[in-house]
Amino acid sequence: MPAVWPSLLDLSRDECKRVLRKLELEAYAGIISALRAQGDLSREKKELLGELAKVLSISTERHRAEVRRAVNDERLMTIAHHMSGPNSSSEWCIEGRRLVPLMPRLVPQTAFTVTANAVASVAALHNATLPCPGDTGNKEVVVCYSYTSTTPTPACTAMPSGSIVPVKSPRPASPASNVVVLPSGSTVYVKSKYCLCCYC
Repeated sequence: MPAVWPSLLDLSRDECKRVLRKLELEAYAGIISALRAQGDLSREKKELLGELAKVLSISTERHRAEVRRAVNDERLMTIAHHMSGPNSSSEWCIEGRRLVPLMPRLVPQTAFTVTANAVASVAALHNATLPCPGDTGNKEVVVCYSYTSTTPTPACTAMPSGSIVPVKSPRPASPASNVVVLPSGSTVYVKSKYCLCCYC
């Protein structure tokens, strides 16, 4: 008799509860994402989300958190912009407002806070000595082209004795730092006003 995969897995009731809750939250998040991508929040969508929240046991805070996640999603906003035009997030923003504003949080204190503050101070002092990024990015370049003669140079020279001696082409002088010799033989003169390099 062929082996049959069991229809019931070895899962406890608590594990089944966790899996079910995960599926409910993912289903509600998927519905929120799909409705956000369609465009602004309408009355019909609000009623649908209210019914789904009851069926899937979604609290008001969880609902608003999912709405805020969908509002801050750039991909969903782009889809909604192309599908239903601009200004399609005003009702979603209103729906996602918190019932109670967040309390201000204190700066966390850890064992590495003193070290981190010291390193940040050293880095700030070092960065203060560096030139402004606007100055380092400004570069005025003047390019002048000069073309060499296109007259071909003879590859060999006949001697009086009748022998033929190959003639080496004259090697150009070593160019200056602001001269670039192209493979075609032309030279390019680059005159830079100033160039400051900064590694931040």
